[in-house]
Amino acid sequence: MLVGSVVASGPSDGVLKSGDVLLSIEGHPIASDANVELDGERSQFEEVVEHKFKGDSVKLDILRDKQPMTVTIKLFKPWPYSIQGHSYDMRPRYVLYGGLLFQPLSLDMLEAYRTSDLRLRHFFEYFILEQIYLDHPDVIVLSNILPTRSTVISGLTKAGLWMK
Repeated sequence: MLVGSVVASGPSDGVLKSGDVLLSIEGHPIASDANVELDGERSQFEEVVEHKFKGDSVKLDILRDKQPMTVTIKLFKPWPYSIQGHSYDMRPRYVLYGGLLFQPLSLDMLEAYRTSDLRLRHFFEYFILEQIYLDHPDVIVLSNILPTRSTVISGLTKAGLWMK
């Protein structure tokens, strides 16, 4: 399987390169369709990593510049991926200023507000793919407008639009 790109700041950054060919993972040969035989069944090769924990290592046999080699990747959770998963046993981060509620963009926030704003969903989905996190580690959004004296007098509505 050919490596097309490597996500910056991810576990394989600096270990794998674009153009590498993955031959096997933890001794399981990787087929051209990215499947391996695992526990008697064909599975996507990523399934091997799913059985590991943070801090574990994954051994890959690769072909780089026509030369076979073995590389080891130490697993950790890159911080940009944390917005794509649910958070448990953590207090939500927010700032409330004059009735305006600002929060970091996260899967939990999107699901709580059931937003249909396609621009926000696009930004959320491509935050990692386009490596936006390199320039903007936290994406802060105006998630709610609470009725206060300052928001009612100014005509700011829940939709975030000016009503005049």
